[in-house]
Amino acid sequence: MVTLITYLPFYRIYEINEYFVRNIEIVRPKNAIVYVDNVSHDKQKEIISKSKIVTSGIEIRVGNWRNRNNT
Repeated sequence: MVTLITYLPFYRIYEINEYFVRNIEIVRPKNAIVYVDNVSHDKQKEIISKSKIVTSGIEIRVGNWRNRNNT
């Protein structure tokens, strides 16, 4: 099973559509997961759920790990 994974802080979620989706097209993984950090409020989750990211088949996992290493 091939899974493509990336990590981004919340303020950079726009990069998912700009870069990560293109990587999915190139690699063609069976699964694609994005860990979005610095998500601590329900409004942030709402923004993510209403974005085009959710409709592209990418699994979004949110948390407030505060850095890449803890994620």
